[in-house]
Amino acid sequence: MTEQSPKRQSAIAFSERLLGVAIDTVASSKVEITELGARDPKIVALALLCRTISNFKGAMVMVREDLIIEAQTLTRCCYENLIWIAALRDRGSQFVNDMLNDEAANLQTYEQAYQSASQVFNIVNTLIMSALNLGVQTAVT
Repeated sequence: MTEQSPKRQSAIAFSERLLGVAIDTVASSKVEITELGARDPKIVALALLCRTISNFKGAMVMVREDLIIEAQTLTRCCYENLIWIAALRDRGSQFVNDMLNDEAANLQTYEQAYQSASQVFNIVNTLIMSALNLGVQTAVT
């Protein structure tokens, strides 16, 4: 780690104060669990804030260790969370539903990709087993 300039020390001190404000905000939140459960926009917003705090803390660690690219990646995650929070503020429950539907579609896509990869693996496995048996056909399960 390099010696810190006064400007860098000031930025880190400000970041620590900002982190404290974010943690205090979460600690003082009065969110009740409703029938919506995890679909409640307030719960989703709180979860996003918690994720942002975690990303921000990680970015601070990366800056202290002079891992600037990693810090930038985590900072970008904070900005992305803010975009999600803004959409949540503007669209509320509809945004939560859209988010969940999008996640379900992604899971279905990943499942299809996994099945395709599994089929390719089985074919390659059969070819390798045939090659190892010097062309003698084998049953591979």
